[in-house]
Amino acid sequence: MPGSREVVLLDPPDLVDDYLTVRLTALGRVARVTSRAFDDTVRLEELLDRTVVTDLVVWLPSTGDDTLVRRAVEALMAGVATSGGSVVALAGPTVPPERVDWFRSLHDAYPAVQLHLLRHDPLAGAFWDCRGELQTLATQGNVPLPVLASAVADVMTERTPGFAETTLTATQEIA
Repeated sequence: MPGSREVVLLDPPDLVDDYLTVRLTALGRVARVTSRAFDDTVRLEELLDRTVVTDLVVWLPSTGDDTLVRRAVEALMAGVATSGGSVVALAGPTVPPERVDWFRSLHDAYPAVQLHLLRHDPLAGAFWDCRGELQTLATQGNVPLPVLASAVADVMTERTPGFAETTLTATQEIA
């Protein structure tokens, strides 16, 4: 049923979350959450009591400790599995292979969930213009943010259980 899904954006970079929110609002309510919230048991229980997450978009970090990201994804997977939802992991060109392998391994524990790894070339920058409209910088060789947001929405619309992988390349020029 359109508009009835609970989509969580986990650790998206600034402005990327704006593009994703605008594009995914047609699916339902969209919330931005940081993985740091999952380090606090009380806050985690409050979040899970308030909503059942049906879909998740997670940004796989290229560097640093990803323990909280993993903990957050695993805590939200029960709701996603119950609803037959989807988890989309966004992975830039420098994400270590072991993080991709961890995401791929979630399929064994949650076979009813659509897991989709969306690899991408570096992303174009963005800014809010003087009219309050979100604009993508015309950066050649980078994936435009509207293209990324549309790809995520397309994947989440499918809802086909299993694991899939797509790569977005910087072949499109921004008008």
